Amino acid sequence: MSPGKTVPEGKNLHIGIDVGSVSVKVVLLDAKQNILENHYVRSKGQPIETVLRTLKEIQGRYSLDKVAKLAITGSGGSLVAQFLGGTFVNEIIAQTTAVGRFHPQARTVIEIGGEDSKLMIMRQDPQRDTLILEDFSMNLQDKRLRYLGPYRMSVI
Repeated sequence: MSPGKTVPEGKNLHIGIDVGSVSVKVVLLDAKQNILENHYVRSKGQPIETVLRTLKEIQGRYSLDKVAKLAITGSGGSLVAQFLGGTFVNEIIAQTTAVGRFHPQARTVIEIGGEDSKLMIMRQDPQRDTLILEDFSMNLQDKRLRYLGPYRMSVI
């Protein structure tokens, strides 16, 4: 671990990985769920290699032996979870959980990805004091256009 990156003893780090069709997003949280690092990396058709490269970069600053939880989501998440031994989480559930934790006042999420778009409607559940997913719609893009995600990303 590099100087200045003090982390208390024990397994108290959490890593979340989103393996999408055009990019990999990785977040490192401490035990209090403060964001220590976040990464957005274009995968260029190599999602596993991109995840491994990003984790190696993080390992240069934090000991991955301190990771208590590794959760992986996204269109390529299931394969990566099997490869790394992490827990796969459905991306709708992951997004709802994250919004409830970090933006509890939000009620609508619109996510436009490389392969699909999602509209999620949430509401506060007073009994559990958390956001719950009330409704969602998913629009899979035309299969002929689905793999143009990297091209669309370069145009935007």
